[in-house]
Amino acid sequence: MATLVQPAQPVTLYVNKHCPYSHRVWWALEHCKADYQRFIIDPSNRPAWYRREVTSSGKVPIIAYGGPVVPADEPSDDSVKIPESAVLLEFVADLFPESNLMPKDPVQRAKVKLFMHTAATSYIPQYLSFLMRDGPLDEVLFGLQMLQEQLPIEGRGEWLLGDQLSIGDIAVAPFLPRMELAFGNDLGAYAPGEGTEAFNYLRNDPGMKRYRQYVDAINANEGFQKSFDIEHVKKFFTAKLNYLREARRATQGLGL
Repeated sequence: MATLVQPAQPVTLYVNKHCPYSHRVWWALEHCKADYQRFIIDPSNRPAWYRREVTSSGKVPIIAYGGPVVPADEPSDDSVKIPESAVLLEFVADLFPESNLMPKDPVQRAKVKLFMHTAATSYIPQYLSFLMRDGPLDEVLFGLQMLQEQLPIEGRGEWLLGDQLSIGDIAVAPFLPRMELAFGNDLGAYAPGEGTEAFNYLRNDPGMKRYRQYVDAINANEGFQKSFDIEHVKKFFTAKLNYLREARRATQGLGL
């Protein structure tokens, strides 16, 4: 068993299993082999103490940092509660500099930040819009192509920065296997068959080869696997996205 890396002060991570934003931080801590506590928050039944003592919004992910070592469901007032997954990725990289999740070289840092910015503005909103509100698929595919263009050419490493995993990868990667899971099972608010069509394009089109290699590297990564419960996510997607599709059909039937 690998020796865990002790942070300067206690770390407790609050997440849920299906949330890609939670997955970002969970994966980062696993990659760092950090010694930390993890507590799963059920979004359908958030505990009262979580809203009262961690965050009034009830959102995840959040890291409680510092203070005494206490059970995760008895958070200390002396710990700092830090929200927002993108902020937390940089925080984890700073806590564990030996992980090299955030490079020191300014050009490499710029590449990481650009990749994250591209995902946040040109891919993630478009993907979620298509998945949950039947937004335009071509915008999703264009965003993926923009991300693919920033990856190194084949043979120069599997990650954004080559052989070194970075927070740029971890910020983007949790969305891609979830997207393929949804599309491959044709789950979404979009019309039946559109997900299958998108999945076949991503899996077979010669122009998306580098994307496929990237997704394969993600799925094979140990830290990713430890922080991704695919059966839980599939069950959640099936219930949530089938509901959204039926709601969309009902709305169309009413002429709304």
